[in-house]
Amino acid sequence: MTTNYIGAIGLTGGSTGDLDSIDGSILSDNDCAFVVTTDQEIYFFVLDDDSAETESSPIYIAPDSNPGPDKRWVLNKLMANGAKFHDGIVELDADGDASIQASSSGSVITFTTGGSNDVVLNDTEIQLKAHTLWTDADSDTGITSVGGDDKLDIYVAGAKDFEITANVLTASSGSLISSEVFRVLEKSADPSEPSEGQAVILMSDGTGKGDDGDVMIASKAGGTTKYGTLFDHSAGSAW
Repeated sequence: MTTNYIGAIGLTGGSTGDLDSIDGSILSDNDCAFVVTTDQEIYFFVLDDDSAETESSPIYIAPDSNPGPDKRWVLNKLMANGAKFHDGIVELDADGDASIQASSSGSVITFTTGGSNDVVLNDTEIQLKAHTLWTDADSDTGITSVGGDDKLDIYVAGAKDFEITANVLTASSGSLISSEVFRVLEKSADPSEPSEGQAVILMSDGTGKGDDGDVMIASKAGGTTKYGTLFDHSAGSAW
């Protein structure tokens, strides 16, 4: 069976030179068409004589004349130096598990490696899917997250310095230092009792422990929690 190779300079519109202007009666299954538009876009199509897909340029194009019930030009994959381009996807390796894909709306781009969607970009955010964002050349300083544990770990020079969970920043090693001032906001209720070996510092509004404006501290040791006043606001000097 002979395969015809056809050239065109447009996709649809029915004008001379458009792909859909080619009479379907002279087209056979697996005929090929190359379209180079005036906008310098290049398309490669293969005719499917029993497709019956609804026309949706540029993916599916039906001949204007004698399309039969099923003949459609189908936009095909393009092989270029080992990469495949099709359906909004650029496959970067032979087995197709490393790719860049745009959603049909064009507002989401997904980067896949090893078959896993690692990075997702949309019009408001960048999502890293349970992976590490290294910020240096030797990959020992960055932020990492493990799926399902709802926390962020911050590494500097290979050591986990901070762990962030809901409402908690933990210094895993070293000290938490502020180069300016360290501020706390008054609480309208006592915080939860600290765990064994931990201490809490808070500013009272007078509702719970301490008077309004007092800075309190509490710690737990040997199973017993005790608290005291670091700063007595009523006894302090005027600013």
